[in-house]
Amino acid sequence: MPMAGSVIFPNDTAVLDHIEACTATVFADRRGRGFATARPPRREQINNLLTLAYAASLEHEEGRNVAFTLFYDDTATHTDYAFKRPPLLTPGTLARLSAALDPSQTYICVTSAGSKLVIVGFRHWGDHYSFRAPRSGPSHFAIRVVGPGVLVVRYDLNVVLTYRRGEVAFYPGNFDWRGDAIRALALPVPPYVDAAHNGQVQRCVEHIAESMLRLGHGGALLILPEGINWEERVTSCAFAPVQPAARVRDAEVADVEHEKQRQGALAQLHDEQLRAEINAQTSPAITYMLGDWRTVFRLGVELEWLAHLTATDGMTVIRPDLTLLGFGVFFLMEEPSGGLRIRIVDPYAAEGTEPASGDLSTVGGARHQSAAVTCHGFPGATVIVASQDGGLSAMRWDADDQVVLIHRHLELLFNL
Repeated sequence: MPMAGSVIFPNDTAVLDHIEACTATVFADRRGRGFATARPPRREQINNLLTLAYAASLEHEEGRNVAFTLFYDDTATHTDYAFKRPPLLTPGTLARLSAALDPSQTYICVTSAGSKLVIVGFRHWGDHYSFRAPRSGPSHFAIRVVGPGVLVVRYDLNVVLTYRRGEVAFYPGNFDWRGDAIRALALPVPPYVDAAHNGQVQRCVEHIAESMLRLGHGGALLILPEGINWEERVTSCAFAPVQPAARVRDAEVADVEHEKQRQGALAQLHDEQLRAEINAQTSPAITYMLGDWRTVFRLGVELEWLAHLTATDGMTVIRPDLTLLGFGVFFLMEEPSGGLRIRIVDPYAAEGTEPASGDLSTVGGARHQSAAVTCHGFPGATVIVASQDGGLSAMRWDADDQVVLIHRHLELLFNL
């Protein structure tokens, strides 16, 4: 668990001390082991980067919250698109660029020009496949703005700290919150016997949650195990389907089966050069072994479609195998007579403290409270709730302790 504390501003002395010490340690260790880790910025540069990134996070661009990722490169060479006249690094310029760049795939490159910081261009690290490589990105010092007053600071493969509107979490090198966050988004019941399908479905759920965050509209995704008679509890579903929609489920099945066939074909090859071409999916001569190329890209498209549906009021309801049961769904749920006990796991809680406990009023707004009551009404279900302010929570009923267990700030999982 990270250490936590409260600060007034993200460039508080304690924050700068922590960043300076962490980056120096990582740089010396990585360079000592022969890795080409980029040189971190100096303390005054860190101060300016944090100040300007924070100010930019409070801007709005065309009515939307600002989100972007910048990285510091003292050599100014890591760009795919270099500006002829590098503009000064200002909150306004960052806000304008944020409208054009996906913060999870394209990073803004910043360097020093005398005593000033300038934007030299941007680097596109991502791809357009269904899933990104985990923890991909530069070895440079990087700041990701997730929402108003919400920042994540990274260096090389290390998360240095996260800041959220006056709260800061300092991460040691061995923190295990990431594993806890992944388990919080885990499927209620694995839908398949096949481990390959179960693993892929779990990644699909994480992808949907990340997409809900990126879209910024807020929403709730209810994952219901088989055997729950949920329809008798529905009070309203303006967009009820004639029958469950299997597009996403079928895309997942096709994706996994396609990969199994590809791996089987690879195993039969002895020519290493041809094997490399197949891995890169660049050789027209082996297209027949890869199958229809649309299969490779279809799953990501279907997951984005499902994530968009969560923008409606009410809940989007799916089975663990990604079968879509309906969206815009409202349930008749009542808080138990003795009240609903809540337990909250929060990465910003102080190190060593137990999860906070409370009643329904501690959960948040109407969407979160409705989700908590729904978890109680449908034991075994998981509800993922995205907020318009960039927060992500996962809830489930803990039958052993008779509480709704809520994991907050899971958005950090996709920004670490």
